[in-house]
Amino acid sequence: MRLFGDQAFVDGRGGPTLALLFIAVALRFVTATLGQGLFACHQQRFFFQLFVATLVLNLTLNLVLDGRYGAVGAGVALVATELFGMLFARWRLRRECGYRDPGWFLLQVLVPTAASVPVVLLLSGQHVVLILAAAGAVYLAVSMVVGPVKWSMMTGLFGKQVVA
Repeated sequence: MRLFGDQAFVDGRGGPTLALLFIAVALRFVTATLGQGLFACHQQRFFFQLFVATLVLNLTLNLVLDGRYGAVGAGVALVATELFGMLFARWRLRRECGYRDPGWFLLQVLVPTAASVPVVLLLSGQHVVLILAAAGAVYLAVSMVVGPVKWSMMTGLFGKQVVA
């Protein structure tokens, strides 16, 4: 965490903040995909309205939470904002386009993310590069066991030679 903040940040709220950011990134990937689905279903107007509502929610939550909780409050605001956008985009896709949730895939993505969060919290006083490397290694290892990436996929991807 020393790469991003001063010693007070490293000693205090760095680990929980980074853990919240990992969760927000996972939610962002899902929300971005749902946003593309909204475009494919000709729901650009709704997507824009959702974007504006999400922006207003994020600003409001940041004003309310940042002063009292600092960086952790900003992280909570980001996670709540991403969750809000994801839920409403999902609802609209289901209503307008018959969208069905890829529940198994979402579970496969969220399990490795959930496994990497405790690593970040346990290593919160360490250098951010170490934290990111350890969390990334845990994410990849858990993903190989339960996630969407399997060892056979990795060996197949890197084991084949491309012939020109």
